[in-house]
Amino acid sequence: MATALRVFLPFALTYLLAYTLRVVNAVAGEPISQDLGLTTADLGFLTSVYLAGFALCQLPFGVLMDRYGPRRVEASLLILAAAGCAVFALASSFFELVAGRIMMGVGASMCLMAPFTAYRKWFTPDRLAMVIGLHMTFGAAGSAVGGRPAEAVMEAVGWHGLFALLGVLAVAAAAAILFVVPPRREPAAGQNFAEMGRELGAIL
Repeated sequence: MATALRVFLPFALTYLLAYTLRVVNAVAGEPISQDLGLTTADLGFLTSVYLAGFALCQLPFGVLMDRYGPRRVEASLLILAAAGCAVFALASSFFELVAGRIMMGVGASMCLMAPFTAYRKWFTPDRLAMVIGLHMTFGAAGSAVGGRPAEAVMEAVGWHGLFALLGVLAVAAAAAILFVVPPRREPAAGQNFAEMGRELGAIL
């Protein structure tokens, strides 16, 4: 049970954070717009670039995950998400907001598939559906956290402080995945990227 929790909780809590990052603009959008003079279209674009970064990285980072394992890949990407939060928190222009938001989306892009890959390696088939269902519940919780709780934090420290805090949490999540999730059952070295590219081409 202890090992199962060491695998599940870091990935699940990170998915909660990723969902919070996904929806937090719903409460942060108005003060950001007031400070930087953004239009409604600008806010919509900021939301979309997060999802674009998330979507575009599924195939290339999926290949990296097959080669290096979900633990190392997701932990590395979360550092990029943290950097994106820092850029966003310090932004003074729309361009900087877009850059930070893209970095967040790319950095969170494996927060769904990396856990699924890890769970498949660590849990028996009869438990896998339950574990995945619980994981998705953490995503729903992240949607809730990105609402009123995030708004309460923002009222206390401002939107700059909110995104700085999210960046700190992303670093903590990366550390938890790297150092709490056991390093066993990761891909063995041997398969090169050319072979993996041929396999991906065959699937496509």
